[in-house]
Formats: sequence, C-alpha cells, structure tokens
Amino acid sequence: MSTTMETRTLQVPGATLYLEIRGTGPVLLCMTGGPTDAGMFTDLAGRLADRYTVVAYDQRGHSRSPLDGEPEDLPAPAHADDAAAVLREVADEPAFAYGVSGGAIIGVDLVTRYPELVRVFVGEEPPLLELLPDADRWRARIAAIHGT
Repeated sequence: MSTTMETRTLQVPGATLYLEIRGTGPVLLCMTGGPTDAGMFTDLAGRLADRYTVVAYDQRGHSRSPLDGEPEDLPAPAHADDAAAVLREVADEPAFAYGVSGGAIIGVDLVTRYPELVRVFVGEEPPLLELLPDADRWRARIAAIHGT
C-alpha cells in the first residue's frame, strides 16, 4: 500500500492547480466545497489509499492554486473544466469522483459535459436549490439568513 503523498502542479488556462495524490488503484477524484483545499481530504485519502489512487486538488484561486490574473467569481463550468484537466493528467480510464457541497455542483457539471472521464460520481450536499420542488421557499430562507 502506498500512503506516501505525491504533490504536483498542473497548468490550466488562467491558473496553476495544486494536486495531492495518494495510493494505488483506480483514480478517485475528490472535489472540495467552499473556501477549502485538498487538505480536507487527508483523512479520507489515507483510509482509501490501499484501494484507490486518491487525487485531491485546490480549486483555482484557493490556497495553493494561484490565478494568473486578478481574482474573479468563477462559475461551476470553469471549475469543472479544471477537474476534467486533472482527470486527463492522472487517469488513463474513467475515474470515480466525489464532490462535497460546491464540489458536488462542480461534479454535476463535470459528468454532464465530460461523461467519458467519470465512471461513478457521488455528490454530497450539493447546494442546488433550483432543483428542489420548493426552491422559492429555500431562496427566501437563505435571503433571510443573509439579511440577518
């Protein structure tokens, strides 16, 4: 079992992505949510490294993945393009993918536009209000939280 972590960077248009890779076996890409980085998957990667090549990365503009230019709000498709670039770099067959919160939204876009790169995707707690039957109610609750 390889539990040693390899780090590398990957140039993508507009940024340099920082990657952490552990283990052996089929690739499992882990996508973070919110303002977190690859470190949020350290424990998970250690637990799965005997069965998977666990790849986590810092999203562009976060932590160790600097932007080439000024900071900007980036839509999920830009992040999904980055995730696709990571998979092309580290996997030679469709990979498993796991996304948490905002990472789950990125994963949905990834499998929608790059289905050939993903074998199985698991999204945990994607904040996709627009898909809920009571989306108006949830938008109002979130607006009240922001107002507070």
